[in-house]
Amino acid sequence: MIAIKINYHSDVPVYKQIITEFADAIISGRLKEGEDLPSIRKLALKIKVNPNTIAKAYLLLQTKGYIYSISGVGYKVAKPPMEAMEERLKELENDLRDTLMKMKKFPINGETLRKRVSLLVEEVIKNVHSES
Repeated sequence: MIAIKINYHSDVPVYKQIITEFADAIISGRLKEGEDLPSIRKLALKIKVNPNTIAKAYLLLQTKGYIYSISGVGYKVAKPPMEAMEERLKELENDLRDTLMKMKKFPINGETLRKRVSLLVEEVIKNVHSES
């Protein structure tokens, strides 16, 4: 079971955060095809949210093809939809674009912004290699 991180103070609804956490774990392979997911009740207790919130997230994950249910057994991880990674990367690129637009409003020039972003990219790449 992966750790689900919920920001209860975020503008993003909790059910959407749950969807994102599970989708990212499935796309990245941290959750494997056929792996059991916690029951709605168990996950609701663990992350301290209403079971209806989990049910809504699971329903949408199922609709998008990330998970499936087996009557009397529970929810399982499906093979990630083929277009899932590309869609998620586009969402993250849009988030990054929004962040860069916010940074651009500060009194810094393009070269300074480019250097800061490059340093972050290098830091992320270094961390990815050190985790391997």
